[in-house]
Amino acid sequence: MRDDEGRLVGRSEIDALWEGKRVRAVGSRLHFRPPKETKHEFYVAVLVQTLGKEWAETQRALKPDKRHVVAQWLDALDKLRRGGDAIEKREEGEGLFTADATGELWPLICLAYDVYTLLHHGFISDTGPIIKRLRHPDQFQGARYELAVAAVFARAGYTIEWITETGRMLPEFIARNAATGTEIAVEAKSRHRPGVLGRGGEAPAVDEVKVDVRNLMDGALEKEVDGRPFVVCIDLNLPETGERSFDDWMRELHEAALEHLGQASEGEPDPFSAVFFTNYSWHWAGEKAARRASSFVVVPTYTAAPLPDDEREVLAEALFQYGDVPGGV
Repeated sequence: MRDDEGRLVGRSEIDALWEGKRVRAVGSRLHFRPPKETKHEFYVAVLVQTLGKEWAETQRALKPDKRHVVAQWLDALDKLRRGGDAIEKREEGEGLFTADATGELWPLICLAYDVYTLLHHGFISDTGPIIKRLRHPDQFQGARYELAVAAVFARAGYTIEWITETGRMLPEFIARNAATGTEIAVEAKSRHRPGVLGRGGEAPAVDEVKVDVRNLMDGALEKEVDGRPFVVCIDLNLPETGERSFDDWMRELHEAALEHLGQASEGEPDPFSAVFFTNYSWHWAGEKAARRASSFVVVPTYTAAPLPDDEREVLAEALFQYGDVPGGV
């Protein structure tokens, strides 16, 4: 399914005005909301509800700089709502304002939209293991990226089955296309770096950051996929500034992680069907305006289990739309 602006959404949003309230459905739950609430505000409200009252109370009891990274993003949103001379807002209608997305606000809204998407499709619950990991500071980054990748597949029309089996090295989830029957094994890995996304230490200077995802790639390729097409998703977590562009990072990435993959042949194909490299790195911008997300797809010449071309194209479209969150009321 697509929305009115052509975005892939998987399952359409369900909302209506009734007796002065806006009624929005998320999965099997109805939410009665203010009639002029924007979609961004609603997605964030769903995220806060999913994380839970106990989590929120625990965060409020901490000093601001000791709070979970999501709680810090919520503080930034609260600051924006309160306004002030330092906040540049534009009035779009009666009681409706817009502002430039910052490195604190846009990752919050994208995460909130991912959680909404997966709840709406019934692929996660607020008591499930991945939400428990999302609440945990040390596990947040990995859980956040797995949710992002799963939301991409859900918007492209796939169902998600999280893998809980232990004893084998298995990927994160199986994505199934109900229309074609294709089953895809999906692995998601995000590069940890000090000082960002709740990690300890100081963030390195831009000229000191290396792509350095070879180990993530090699580790992903050790997963057992039982003959299914295999999609590896790796987030680079790199700062995009005037000093280093995405093109600069791509040249380094090719040398660090891709060059050795060009040795496959028809007799010895690559074990992956595609690699989705992403750079969902708005958080590096902090209070400054965030840039667009960057993504690209690597498809091997020889692969043990190829993806159908039309499915790969839809998945790539959903991937490239990431960060384009529906707005308005």
